[in-house]
Amino acid sequence: MNQHSSCSAARARSALIEKASKLMRAVSIAILSCLVTDSVYGNQAVSAYTGKVEGLYGNIDGETGKGVVGNFSMPVGDKFGVRWDGLYAEINPDHAYGAGLHAFWREPSTGLLGLTASHVRLTKTEATRVGIEGEYYLDRFTFVGAGGYQDGDIESSAYGGLQAGYYPKADLLLTLGTTTTDSIERYGLGIEYQPDTPGVSVFASFAIGDNNYEHAFFGLKVYIDPRPKSLFKRHREDDPVNNLFGSMLDVFMMSF
Repeated sequence: MNQHSSCSAARARSALIEKASKLMRAVSIAILSCLVTDSVYGNQAVSAYTGKVEGLYGNIDGETGKGVVGNFSMPVGDKFGVRWDGLYAEINPDHAYGAGLHAFWREPSTGLLGLTASHVRLTKTEATRVGIEGEYYLDRFTFVGAGGYQDGDIESSAYGGLQAGYYPKADLLLTLGTTTTDSIERYGLGIEYQPDTPGVSVFASFAIGDNNYEHAFFGLKVYIDPRPKSLFKRHREDDPVNNLFGSMLDVFMMSF
């Protein structure tokens, strides 16, 4: 009887140890999965290999304007990223081409700091820029700044810009900004909204500036990322603000 009880107790302890071992393995896997997910998607400067293509159409300083802007971003380690930009646009009767490069540090919960370089050609006017960019994240607000030096067929000068953005909803961004280039200023309002279709958003931009400049254009953005994600997260975990089209508008304003 005692021997039988001892065997039963041993089997019970063995079963309990086996169950505990399985539970520990399951918990360990769950914790590891959370850590890996956080590393890959939560704290990197760029959450994955991502990009977007945007097309726009509207009125730019009394002329019909249209264009396509694309970019591709990739992480470099955990806290750094790089991005390449490309642009083609038409402002009747001019044609514009542009390319840009960003190298940056980012903490998705705090902000971004990086170096930028770009080159824009508008018909017979060209400009090359080198500078710095920064983003600061404060809850639903995003503050963006960029500045540097430009040279080319236009007057060599400093340039700069500031923008404040607010997300009343996770898929809606409202912006207010200003740029200055060689004492020529522009002030603008913007809106971007991502509807129920993940990875697709619509946007609009309205601006006025010196020399009676004004524009109003509308467009569509397609984010190249299969993961469903709010607009708020796309902007803070994937691509930095794309300022290549704004650089082209600055060249356009200075070419008169």
